[in-house]
Amino acid sequence: MVTIVRDIMGITGNAISLGLFLSRVPTFKNIIKKKAVEQYLPIPELTILLKCMLWVLYGLPVVHPNSCLVLTSNAIGLFLQAVYLIIFLIYAAREIRLKVLKVLAVELVVMTMLVVVVLQVAHTHEKRSLIVGIPCVIFGSCMYAAPLAFLQMLATGRVPHVSFTLYATCCLNDFCWMSYARLPPLDIYVLITSYFGAVLSLVPPQLWTWCLMVLCRYAMTTLREDHRSSPWLLP
Repeated sequence: MVTIVRDIMGITGNAISLGLFLSRVPTFKNIIKKKAVEQYLPIPELTILLKCMLWVLYGLPVVHPNSCLVLTSNAIGLFLQAVYLIIFLIYAAREIRLKVLKVLAVELVVMTMLVVVVLQVAHTHEKRSLIVGIPCVIFGSCMYAAPLAFLQMLATGRVPHVSFTLYATCCLNDFCWMSYARLPPLDIYVLITSYFGAVLSLVPPQLWTWCLMVLCRYAMTTLREDHRSSPWLLP
């Protein structure tokens, strides 16, 4: 019975995560329609891509058994982020395209090194889960602390509006994965990450939105003053 409940929570988390991943579709439909990326930068996609790669590695049977639902959720996310980035690279200017490719190269090098360490140094599931789980928790928690809306601000240069629907969906996703991780077999790394997100999701939407807007305005002012000459940032 416990296994069935755990699977239901994981499948629900998969469905909600898919909806969140697909929320980026309108942005790239607009890019295709205009055949130009304009001022958009793929910071959210690059960030989520790395997160998904880490969790896909974590969910592999050779690293952490019984994590099929974690694997499928992030594998779908990895595929969609790759599609988004391909669309961006097609329509981006050469200079920006090269910078994005450099970031992708760094991410792939990091992941390759992590895979080598996991397979060559660690020889038990516990050690492999620890080696991959720690960066998953750290990176995942950082993403919760600097939410997608903030990354979107860096990408577009505009202070984002945090819709209640998106906020509620993220909250539900966090609680689904937290419930999934707490049920046997306990998954401490998924639990820590989702618990951190769930705690942040309890902050009233109005307060979170206000704090986010203040942070975004401060960040944009600082970035423009310190890096006016950088092609990655808005003029």
